[in-house]
Amino acid sequence: MPELNKHEIRSPEMQEVMSEIPGSFLKWGLFLFFAIVMSIVGVSWFINYPDIVTVPVTITTFNSPASLVSRAGGKIEKLFVNNGEKVTENQPVAIIDNQAEWDDIKTIASYIGSFNESTNWIIVVKDIKYPVNLLLGEVQSSWIRLLNLLVKYKEYIDQAYMPSKLELLEKQIKRQEEYISELENQRILSEEDLQLAFNSYHRDSLLFHRSNYTISINEFEQSRQALLQKKISFSTLKSSVKNTESSLLKMKESLLDLKIQSEKETNQYNTDINEALQLLKVSIGQWEEKYMVKSPVTGTITFTSFWNENQVINPGEILATVIPENPSRIIIRAKVPSSGLGKVRERQEVNIKLSGYPYMEFGVIKGRINSISLVPVEDSYIAEIELINGMRTTYGRELGFINDMTGTADIITDNSRLIYRFIKPLKSMIKR
Repeated sequence: MPELNKHEIRSPEMQEVMSEIPGSFLKWGLFLFFAIVMSIVGVSWFINYPDIVTVPVTITTFNSPASLVSRAGGKIEKLFVNNGEKVTENQPVAIIDNQAEWDDIKTIASYIGSFNESTNWIIVVKDIKYPVNLLLGEVQSSWIRLLNLLVKYKEYIDQAYMPSKLELLEKQIKRQEEYISELENQRILSEEDLQLAFNSYHRDSLLFHRSNYTISINEFEQSRQALLQKKISFSTLKSSVKNTESSLLKMKESLLDLKIQSEKETNQYNTDINEALQLLKVSIGQWEEKYMVKSPVTGTITFTSFWNENQVINPGEILATVIPENPSRIIIRAKVPSSGLGKVRERQEVNIKLSGYPYMEFGVIKGRINSISLVPVEDSYIAEIELINGMRTTYGRELGFINDMTGTADIITDNSRLIYRFIKPLKSMIKR
């Protein structure tokens, strides 16, 4: 093909041919472009593109497993249960080696078990019988204090000093009252005698003052002297009655004081004994809290590191774990970092992936945020998640529950359409 020279290419005829675009090509090109754009818009409308906050989670139950922690260190002196056995709430599981004998602790706990603040200690100490030769360790001093008070109270009652003194004083009061009664009779007789002497003196006075002097002056003075003696006797008797009554009042006052003193001493003994009893109960409780490991819940016990007696355990180590008998509902707790808290809200959906169950094979567990803590814990907020379908995954598989399982949770904070992902940045740029 012969080569075209530059003059031929730039000719007006050639330029007209090259600048003209066929109409059909332009139409189909524009149609294809808009079709692609509309397809992208349509697809982005139907596709959801959620905003996700991923957080770590721990799965447990409302009645979570209880760890039995030893508060004291030393050898395991006694194990009461075996691995896998059922235990009840507050059931002893083990005792750590200490200076007390467990059987002796049980003995005094049983001995004081029926005593309380309303116990009549007079009846108790009259026939007191208490265990001896006990090894109680840290409880020993409290036990000895209670025993000493009981023994002293028994001696106080056996001596009967106050009752004897009260009885003697009551007898004296009774005799004094009888004596006053006799004096009162004498006073009545003396008063009658005085009245007779006054009548005799009155007659003699009339006779003496008559003009003919029926009686002599000597007889008149004797009559008057007899009246004065009767008056003196009557006055003396009245004074004796008053003095005796005054003495009786003092005796009654002494009796009242003695009764109050006796009551105070009895109340003091009762108070001291009750305080010693409570102190002993507290000491036993402290001993049990320190050296005895108890199950806080009813369930099945599982030993992890310690199975035999005489093994050494350190303070703070977990001796065993109790799986509750009725685990109740499952609880999932997520740690939401402060940086993601602004997006997280209650009732948002959550996809949970458990560490032991790969989600590509088993699927995910669906949940929903039930509550969010008001205060942070170590720079994270605790979100409680409730399960929608229990432990059933999106693949329809029922996962076995294991206490304290871990995993991750994808919190769907904004389940918007894909098209909004393109629109939001544009809106943000326009607002700026």
